[in-house]
Amino acid sequence: MDVPVRLLDFQSTRLCGVLIRGEFLSQIALNQNASLPSQRFTLSHELSHYLLHQNHTQFLCDGCERSPLEWQANEAAAELLLPYRIFLPILSNIRSNSNRLSGLLELAQRFGVSTQMVRNRVESLSYELWQYNRGVPVDKLKLISRSRQTRLGLPRGPGPDYYFSRPSITVWDDGV
Repeated sequence: MDVPVRLLDFQSTRLCGVLIRGEFLSQIALNQNASLPSQRFTLSHELSHYLLHQNHTQFLCDGCERSPLEWQANEAAAELLLPYRIFLPILSNIRSNSNRLSGLLELAQRFGVSTQMVRNRVESLSYELWQYNRGVPVDKLKLISRSRQTRLGLPRGPGPDYYFSRPSITVWDDGV
């Protein structure tokens, strides 16, 4: 698999990347104006399209598409960058930290992704977290899509705010 990757000035922050598959040459272009964590996710996403969706010739990814193919590429990219077998045990230890915001930043830096990506991964692994927190070994977890979890009425684990409290602002009120 030889897929050249280029950084281009897309003149827009909305367009993240593009995959063009040709008969003899395929290419991925990434938005050079995006942050490095965003470029890493987009590259993983486009490579997922390349590997999983071989009957399609091009993908333009602006982060807004909700098709099954985009969901699949997003999940594959998330697994590539934040593999659940490594991520879940580390995440479970974050909860015991007194400064949970620093835990979020630590995870983002450790995996080379954005803090939003970490939060999204926690959200997407909610059921798996629920299982893991109840003692199911990571290699025995049942991986089930969110839509199937809903159809089956399965419980959801804690969301990102449980692990990473959002900063709050306290206003001093002296009663005057």
